This record gives sequence, C-alpha cells and structure tokens, in this order.
Amino acid sequence: MKYRLKIGKIRIRLEDILFVFYFCRVIFTVFINRIIPFNIGSSLYVTLFFILLFLCIIEQKISNFFIPIIVYWVVAIAFLLTYFIHPEYISWFSHDVYGIIPAFLNPGSGIWALMIVWIMKDDDQHYKNLEVVCFLLFLFYVARFVSATRRGYWIVNDISGQVLHSSYDLEFGYDMLFPVAFIGSMAFLNKRRVLYIPFIIGIYVILMGGSRGALIWPIVMFPIMMFFRWKEYNLQKRIRFSFFCLLFLIVLALISFNYEVLRSYLLASLDSLGIDSRTVKSILSGTFSDGNGREMIYKTAIEMIKTGGPFGWGVYGDRYVIGNIVRWGYAHNVILEILVSFGYFLGTIIIAFLGRGMYLLFRECSTPKRQIIFITYLITSMKLMLSNSFWYTGAFWAILALVLKWRRNQHVC
Repeated sequence: MKYRLKIGKIRIRLEDILFVFYFCRVIFTVFINRIIPFNIGSSLYVTLFFILLFLCIIEQKISNFFIPIIVYWVVAIAFLLTYFIHPEYISWFSHDVYGIIPAFLNPGSGIWALMIVWIMKDDDQHYKNLEVVCFLLFLFYVARFVSATRRGYWIVNDISGQVLHSSYDLEFGYDMLFPVAFIGSMAFLNKRRVLYIPFIIGIYVILMGGSRGALIWPIVMFPIMMFFRWKEYNLQKRIRFSFFCLLFLIVLALISFNYEVLRSYLLASLDSLGIDSRTVKSILSGTFSDGNGREMIYKTAIEMIKTGGPFGWGVYGDRYVIGNIVRWGYAHNVILEILVSFGYFLGTIIIAFLGRGMYLLFRECSTPKRQIIFITYLITSMKLMLSNSFWYTGAFWAILALVLKWRRNQHVC
C-alpha cells in the first residue's frame, strides 16, 4: 500500500510528512499549545508520530528496518547491563528530563533521528525534506529571538525543569545552528548567493542570543566545504582564493595590533546602544575561550577512563563520580563521554568506527546534495565537542544512520 498526498502537482509521501514532523516538533507543539488551551501539544505529537512511523514501516516492509532495530536493541541492552552492574545510576535513569522515558522513549528525542533518516529513500527526497525543515526552523527561531529581545529576557528550563529568566539561552544557539548549517552550505555549494542573507541573519541571531560554542561551527564549516570545491577550481580560481585568504589574514593581523583600541571602542558602543550579548562581550573581553569549569570536568573524565577498565562505567557513567557522589553534568566532549561510558577498549572501537564512517561519507559525497546533507548533520553534531550529550543529539544519530546506510548500500544515502 502506498500512501501519497497530492497538492496540485506536488506529491507528498508519508515519509516526507514524518521527516518534517520529527525535525519540526518544536513548531508543532508550540502551535498546538497556543490554539488548544490544555497543553496537549506533546501528547498529541507522541500519538501522531507513532501512527506515522507505523504506517511508514508497513509501507516499506519491516525487513527494511532491520539495522536500525538492531541499533535500538543494542542501546537497550547497554542500559540494562549498566543498571544491573550500577544500580546506583537509578537517579539518572529515572530523571524527569534526562531519564529513559523523556530522553529515549519520547519520540521527540535525538535517538529517533536514526530511524527518520533511515526511512529516506534517496538523496533528492532527503535534501528536499531538509530544505523544508531548515527554512521553517529558521523562521521559527528568528521569531523566538525577536520575541525574547522585545521581552528583555529568555525563558529557559534548568536541569530540574524549572522555568527561569535568563539573558541568553544556552540551547538556542545550537538549535539555530541546524538551519544555519544547511542554509550556509546551500549558499556556498549550490552557489545560491542570495542565501547568504539568511545565513548572516542566522549568525547574528546566534551571536546575540546563543552561547559562545555555537558560534564556532559555522566558521569551521567553510574550510570543510572548501575540500569539496577545491578540486573543481582551475588554477586561476585557486590563485584568487589563496589571495583572499592572505588578505583575510592581513586584516586579522591589523586588528590584533590595534585590538585594545578597537575593544574599548566597541564595548563603549555596545553600552551606548543598550546591546547586551554575552557572546560578544566574551569575545571583546578576551574570555571567549574560557572553559567555565570544563578543565575540571575533563580531568575527572580522564581519571574515570583510567579506572573504568576496558568496558568503562556504562551508560551515563560520566554523570556518576567515583565515591558514590552523584553530580550534575556530563563529559562535555563526545570522545570523552564514549570512553568513560564504554571504556578504553570498546570505546576506542566505537570511536574508530564512527571516525572511519564519517571519512567514507566525506569521500563519497560526490554531488552538492550529498555534500549539503553531510555538512548539515556534521556541523550540527560538532556541538558535542564542547557541550551536550550524544544520547540526546539528533544530528549524531542522523550521521550514524548515514554511516550504516553506506555500509549497507555502498553509498551515502
């Protein structure tokens, strides 16, 4: 049975609806909660998600989902083994925000991205759906930034779920990074220069409303994309590009020589204009690279790797410090988190598998669409080098889906 929705000349497949529904879940829940005064957006989302997923599985046959189902079983077994060995982790497994039910069984969680990306049948379908999702999210997050600016503060939730007012939103910048990465790579790799306008707007919004870490990766994105474009350039274009790079370095050198004068002037200008950006002021004050306690977190993680044995401390092991002291937080680095959780033997195998898989994805990205898909998920998941956890990050599981599909089909998507 084939499920299709036809609007004019446009044919929308069931998996297209599911893809947009999953990645735009925040838009859906906010919209439903606004029009229905019973705060049922999340419950309705869960119901519709599983109905759509069930119909997709029926349409494509359950045998096509053998690999993602195996991955989910492996994750479930990892949790069960960890609980049997470390029953003291129960406070994290049952946590209201990061526990098993809200962080894994909830279809809005990151791990479900593996199944959603797996359902995509080809590059064209995947690319078109990403385009719809990213432009919808871009408009939504810009509207959220404008709303917070007018209000004068951000409304955020702490680890316990308590609502707080803040001068910035730690997650907002990383949320905005997803559509910004797609739009920026689309502008550069598809040579659609008009898209640099929303890309610059997105960077500005991240700069003014997000955290410092989210600002790094859109900048890192361009050197990565240059690897795709460099082989297409003739000698004249390569010389021209090298010239602009040299000019850029000269400008940076001039700024550094006159940094103190520029810094004082810009700080005074920000104050006079009433602009309060934590990221901008951290850049100007020279505290942008401060670790905010990460040095101690990394030191603790390294000690746990040394004492965790070849198979580590189990799932959520980085949240539990030796000595039966439960602490808030996580390793703030995906490599350390994997090594703490799965040990220096099994963890190294997992990291090597992911690293080789991403290298093969990079090598096999022979078309602009594949390149944009890869760049979008890669840049979004790079936040795991400084923040968050791979268990909750959809881009990480999307990358894993692409890696597994390459191994099965011998191509990216």
